[in-house]
Amino acid sequence: MSKKYTQQPAEIPGGMILEELKEEEIMTRDELKRRFFAFPTEGRTVVRRITVQMDRYKDRLGQGTVQITRDGPNGFSEWKSSQSNPMEYALTSEEYMSGEYELVIK
Repeated sequence: MSKKYTQQPAEIPGGMILEELKEEEIMTRDELKRRFFAFPTEGRTVVRRITVQMDRYKDRLGQGTVQITRDGPNGFSEWKSSQSNPMEYALTSEEYMSGEYELVIK
């Protein structure tokens, strides 16, 4: 069963205007996906973060996951990996060495 939608402008915090969907016009999944990827990215806050989360399982002490997140006007990117020595991996990563990323330890 498909619902009907039309576009109406809507203002969100930060002064950006997005098109809000109102019931009326039939829209396919591909159209929704295309509109999602067409959202404006100008003016987005730049986030660069390396998150290290240590495992708490008794068999994995000293191991954990490293997550590297980048978000901003150029788009969103996130990478996550399980590591046997996550702190060493994070501190020797290209991203950390660049000085642009904040390090978060959980």
